[in-house]
This record gives sequence, structure tokens and C-alpha cells, in this order.
Amino acid sequence: MVFGVSKINLCPIYTDRLVLRCAELSDADAYARLMTPDVSQWLASWASPYSPEMALDRISHLQSTAMAGRALPFSILRQADDTVMGFVSLERSTADTRRAALSFWLGAAFHGQGYMPEALAQLFPTGFKHLDVDAIEGGAQNDNAASIAVMRASGMTYVGARIVFAPSRQREEACAFYEITPMQLAGA
Repeated sequence: MVFGVSKINLCPIYTDRLVLRCAELSDADAYARLMTPDVSQWLASWASPYSPEMALDRISHLQSTAMAGRALPFSILRQADDTVMGFVSLERSTADTRRAALSFWLGAAFHGQGYMPEALAQLFPTGFKHLDVDAIEGGAQNDNAASIAVMRASGMTYVGARIVFAPSRQREEACAFYEITPMQLAGA
């Protein structure tokens, strides 16, 4: 396992079509290649172009955060051929340690095929177990119908709107926020 003696000892998570495994430095080239303008436009902190060096820095930071027991960063791979398709993570909030923030994206070639709801169905129980949080929250720009649909399809409920600073574009953006709790997950 990439994290060695981590506080969070995770095996890969398997779904019918996917493998979610801890983000590895070897994923940097794939992240850079997949982070096209049509993907980046919806992400607050993933710019385009996105260099392999930028990806290496991010993955190193994510690994440190995971080793500290504060995050679950996963690369999403297609089971059939081990192709890196995207990224998904949960990270404990610094403002409220009982909550985790959801971040997710897929390369454009993998959109619209139901991969992300499939991944989240397995990630959420893992997140509640390993991060011991009361809620998982995700946000999307108001115009990002696809991500909002993914969160709804994954059992998340709308909790409100907020303005979020997007460092990748150096501006504030209106976002809709959704959450799921262990109780909601059990009833889903």
C-alpha cells in the first residue's frame, strides 16, 4: 500500500466496474492528461492546463493528509484495464472535524456512464467508517447539472447555497451544497 504505516489502512475498493485505490505518485501523468478545460471548468482547485508536476505536488500533499488520518484520496480506475479515469476524495473539514468534504472528477471520456455514482456508493460507507464523521458534504457550481445529478443520485440532499472562492480561476462562484449522513446512507 502506498501509505505504508498509515493511520488509515485501506485496501482498494472494488465496484462492479471500478477500482478505487489510494492515489499514487504514478498517477500524476494521467491526472495531468485528464484535466482538460471541460473538466477543470467545474473544479475550484484543479486548473487547466495541469502539469504532471502539479499533480505530483497534489498527490504528495494528499498522501500526507491521508497518513495523518484526515483524508481518503482515491484514483478511480476501470477494472477491465486499470485505466486511471479520475479522482475522488473525502477530507475531514478543518472548521468542523465532524464533517468531511467530497471532491470528485472524471476525465471527459468517462462522463455520462454512471461511474461516479457507482464509486460514491462504495466510498461513502468507507468514509464514515474510517474518518468517523457525522456528514459528508459536496458542492458544485449552480450550472454544473452533471455533478449535482451525481450527488442526488448518490443519496445526498440539498443543504443550501454558498459563495466559494475558486483558486483555479481566482474568483468567487455560487455553489449548491449537498450532504449525506450515516442515517441517510442506511435508508438509501
